[in-house]
Formats: sequence, structure tokens, C-alpha cells
Amino acid sequence: MASAVLGGTAVVAATALAVDRLRPAGTPGPAPPGAFPGAGPSGGMPPAPAPDLASGPAVLLIAGTLLGLLVAAGLAWYLLAPIGSVYRRGALAVVSSFATVLLMLLCLPVHLLLGPPGLLGLAALLAALAVLLGREARRAGGLP
Repeated sequence: MASAVLGGTAVVAATALAVDRLRPAGTPGPAPPGAFPGAGPSGGMPPAPAPDLASGPAVLLIAGTLLGLLVAAGLAWYLLAPIGSVYRRGALAVVSSFATVLLMLLCLPVHLLLGPPGLLGLAALLAALAVLLGREARRAGGLP
């Protein structure tokens, strides 16, 4: 299951990198912690603009996040093939998707601290670990 979670999170990290690259020039990226100190009802932060969910980056972010969840579930389903019960395989595949939601939160601090190169490195590291763990799981389960 770890391989599936890491694979799904790698897809989400790659999606976050692509969304960052598609952001129009002049659009500010994520603000580092403490960038808007101050008092007031909003904590000193400027009001956020209304999101445009029909824009290319928004559609890519939503589709890529869902794809990451589906990749996690699909990999878990495949790697858990030795489990005979469809119910158990399905439940563990769903759990892998939920775990991907938690692990993908790692993309935010990596992007804040390291920027796009950090996201690229994170995606590559997660993908490599997913492949290594997936090979081991296939070997242990007798899968091709």
C-alpha cells in the first residue's frame, strides 16, 4: 500500500509543479509564512481574489489531484491481487487514496521552502520509491 500512496502523491506533486508553471506571469505564488504580519480581522492579509475554476491551472489542479487519487487506488488494487476478497482489496485501495490525501499535503511546505525545483525533486523521489516498493510487493505477492 505504501507504493500506491507514494505513486499517487508523486502524480499530485507533478500536477502542482505543472500548475505552478501555468500560472500567468506576474501572479504571485504562495506567500511564505509570516509574509503578512499585522493585526486586524484578516490578520493583515490582503483580500483573496475570487477563484476562476474554469481557468487552465484550476482545471489541471482538480484533474491532477483526482488522477493522483485514482492512481493510488489502482496501484493498491493491482498490488493487492493476492488478496482473494474483492471487498478487502477495494477497501484497502480506498484507504490508499485517503492516505494520499494526507501525504500530498507535503507538497505545500516543499513548494514554499524550495520552490518548483523542490516539487520536481519530491515528485521524482516519490516516484522512485513507489517503483522500488512496488517491485518488492510484486515479488513478495508472486505477481508478474
